Amino acid sequence: MNSNLVPGSIQNSMQSNNQSLAQAFMNVSHMILCDCSGSMDTVDFKDGRSRWERMKEALAKVQAQHPGQIMVISFSDQVEVNLDGVPSPVTGSTNLDAALIYALSHQINELQIQLIVISDGMPDDSEGCLKTAAQISAPIDTIFIGPEDPQDIGRAFLQKLARKTGGTHADAAGARFLKEKMDILLLGQSHGK
Repeated sequence: MNSNLVPGSIQNSMQSNNQSLAQAFMNVSHMILCDCSGSMDTVDFKDGRSRWERMKEALAKVQAQHPGQIMVISFSDQVEVNLDGVPSPVTGSTNLDAALIYALSHQINELQIQLIVISDGMPDDSEGCLKTAAQISAPIDTIFIGPEDPQDIGRAFLQKLARKTGGTHADAAGARFLKEKMDILLLGQSHGK
């Protein structure tokens, strides 16, 4: 048994309910794309926790509140599905386009899964991201967890991505309020749900 298994994660639900991956995937209502690039190792506050550590903590809490409903997908240089609910270790660049292509290739449109992107910066290929996002029929919600500089280009990109897809953008004040912002989006307070 995986000691890092997050209660409420897809893998936890599979084990608890004796389900196959296909059966568990039918319960997924939210796909959260998590930036695990090198910049997520940045520490913004005196408590010494990195943006990645704060994201991991917030993800664990929302998975416990929504068991079996949240699929965690990490992206940096590559895309990785995290069935255990723990985002991949920090490394590499910000290949958000590959994560959006992954979501698109896994029938996100047909299954009407809510898509949330959590990131602290500018993706490697912003134009590619916007082109891929245009193929996704669902709104893409974004949460910025980078520096509190209102002129940050990563923040501006995530705002544009949400706006162009009909999604909602939220700033999590350097990951300080990430869980609260995730709750707002997950509870359907965006998009008139």
